[in-house]
Amino acid sequence: MTVAIWPQAPAGETEAARILKASLIASEPELSHPEITLDIISDIYLPERQIDLVVLYQDHRSPDKFLKTRAGHPVHSFVLVIEVKNSSPDNVRFQGASLSVRYDGHWKNATYQCDQQTYAFNNFQKASLNGDQKLRRVYTQRAIWLTQVPRASLPTLPNRSSVPVHFQDMSWLDLVSELELNKNEESPIVRGFFDSPRYHNLDTLKSKLVQEIVPTKIDLDRVNLLTEKKRFTDQKYVALLGKQLLVFSGRGGTGKTVTLLKLAIYFARQNKKCVLITYNHGLISDISKLLYLAAQEDQSLKTLPKVQTRYSFIQDTFIREFGRAAEDRMRKDIPLDFREDARLQELLGTEHLETEFDFALIDEGQDWQPEQRDLIYKMFGANRVVVAG
Repeated sequence: MTVAIWPQAPAGETEAARILKASLIASEPELSHPEITLDIISDIYLPERQIDLVVLYQDHRSPDKFLKTRAGHPVHSFVLVIEVKNSSPDNVRFQGASLSVRYDGHWKNATYQCDQQTYAFNNFQKASLNGDQKLRRVYTQRAIWLTQVPRASLPTLPNRSSVPVHFQDMSWLDLVSELELNKNEESPIVRGFFDSPRYHNLDTLKSKLVQEIVPTKIDLDRVNLLTEKKRFTDQKYVALLGKQLLVFSGRGGTGKTVTLLKLAIYFARQNKKCVLITYNHGLISDISKLLYLAAQEDQSLKTLPKVQTRYSFIQDTFIREFGRAAEDRMRKDIPLDFREDARLQELLGTEHLETEFDFALIDEGQDWQPEQRDLIYKMFGANRVVVAG
């Protein structure tokens, strides 16, 4: 059997990975051929985003044996990021070419979320090393999978969505027929991997994605501190969450950031999505590692927070609100040192801003400018903001 699921221990989207594996093999038995490799990797925790599923595929046979798309194009290899949505049909709708999903009473842009997962995955590729050599990233395809929605249950579908959308009864042919073709070869083909030591291949990508983080004793002590339940839930401020602005102040080293991390884990247990924003680039990797280890320790942590710098949060918000073309114009017309202010002015001038997150946790909030704080309050309301500073 060459179709494998990683990690092999249960995790948040492990069941989706198992369903996907069974569906693909049932619809295309040839995937079990020993010269075909298909790895389904779930629950990848990256500094910028948690990724639901990544599919790595390569056919090592001669080209005349390659499986084909509906249009007859051969499938050699691909890398596919899949945003998994377990919503019922009445909580799914298309708005133009974008897909929205409703949860907690609010409609969220699933297309944007999928784009962000893909962007985070590409950044992960660029940061991966092979010894002392930085490997170039390979092209990443993307898709959304509605695991609980039969195709026939939606009355109308757009001619083509901006991100391919698959349904409950997805087959191998459905999956590969939506993949983009590499048209730089003699004839169009689905190809993600090339025989070049300068680029990632299936093995280098998989090794980085499934690499187990071995915690030190200090890591374990910190995780135990963050995940303890009783002492934290006894804190009086927990009862005020969602009711008013919370501000934790004190000198450096008094535990303000630790308190934010405890809140992030508390929200994850409540299945609430939050974003932790800091200006400190060095903290992001450390925080992401601790949250990953906490998720391994406590399987109830289903929705880990996103950890971002303030700059990237504002940039992402701008792209979601005005589109990638507006961001491209911004980069072309505005010098780097002035772009954050320019994005802020345009965002603050809009009537209403939505967010995919339930709460914002702000680290080192004393260093924020008034316009930066105003943006957070406009998006979340003061009652869904917690500030340490």
